[in-house]
Amino acid sequence: MGEITSNMQNIHSIFVEKNYKLYIPVFQREFVWNSDVAEQLINDFREDSNNYSIDSSQLPGYLLGNIVLIKPNDATPYYSVVDGQQRLISLTLLAKALYDRLLIKISESAIDIPVMKSWVKVQSDIDEVYSILDDENEWQGHRIIFNEFLQYGNFYSELLKMDSEKIDDLEVSGTPQNNIREVYLKFKYMIFDLTDSQLVKFTNYFKKNIKLIITVA
Repeated sequence: MGEITSNMQNIHSIFVEKNYKLYIPVFQREFVWNSDVAEQLINDFREDSNNYSIDSSQLPGYLLGNIVLIKPNDATPYYSVVDGQQRLISLTLLAKALYDRLLIKISESAIDIPVMKSWVKVQSDIDEVYSILDDENEWQGHRIIFNEFLQYGNFYSELLKMDSEKIDDLEVSGTPQNNIREVYLKFKYMIFDLTDSQLVKFTNYFKKNIKLIITVA
């Protein structure tokens, strides 16, 4: 048996620093998290950070559980997800919702260059949670890919590349696809309710304080 490693990492470390690429195999169940679960997750983060009023450096972190991955061999570019699909998909949808909101803040502040630059800095790396980018920050692919028989994977991939406003009216067929859309929209609307100060603190909280135990075989 190969070596098994297990360590706790935050979102930025997993997706940006270590650049994990993930594959959802055919034996995984469908995506079952819904808007109620998404709302509870955001409320947990809100409670943990005292309504996003505490600086991320002063918080110990929120442990979201264990993710189990398998790396078949060194030549395989992706880790197969054995356990943790629901959390991983939801976190990438949350990153997409955050990125979309920050993109609007950047656009709204275009006439005030210092303010715009501050929002660009806050937004930095968020899209790398769900996208793989090259050295020139050009899109190369999705962070999570799916076995071709998992049809909701195609919907998930399409949603990540859509403009935020188009997702509101997006018609879907199938429960997993609807769950993906509803989770994204719940995140989107809850993020829109944040003040500018809360949005900045929540973005940093998302990157630094949400943690997963990554177990790799």
